[in-house]
Amino acid sequence: KASAATAAATTKPAAQSKVPADVCALVTLDQVHQLAPTAGAGKVSPQQGIPGQTIVACRWEWPEGVGSLDVKISTLPVGGGITEDDLKAGLRATVAGGKENGREVSGIGDVAIIRSPINADANVQAVVHGLMLDIDLNVLGARDSQDKLIAFAKIVADGM
Repeated sequence: KASAATAAATTKPAAQSKVPADVCALVTLDQVHQLAPTAGAGKVSPQQGIPGQTIVACRWEWPEGVGSLDVKISTLPVGGGITEDDLKAGLRATVAGGKENGREVSGIGDVAIIRSPINADANVQAVVHGLMLDIDLNVLGARDSQDKLIAFAKIVADGM
């Protein structure tokens, strides 16, 4: 039976860090080129979240127009009875039994997953320092670049 203190700890909203002012500055173009050799400079990508949520994002595109890399960092969409623990459990549930199409990964924040539902898309999502990190690689063969995407996500998370 859970104690009252344990119950309170799992239902309170998490203390959140501030989102970085410039997501593009968290990585160098050389680091981006490890994933996307022809990507141009990152550009701030405006994002809209739920009321009270702060989102900052950066997008790198290939000059040939065949792919993109998006990094988004946001405050957690907690509230209405949803806790940080609920969000972590939700991430884990989305990849349960996913094999190469989705799995939990270690070394990135409190919990991190990678998903690749189709060959042209790979996505890392993580809870890092009370913030949500979402990195999306859209290009043919993205699924084959999962290890590189995980390494990239670790660099971004370390800079948060």
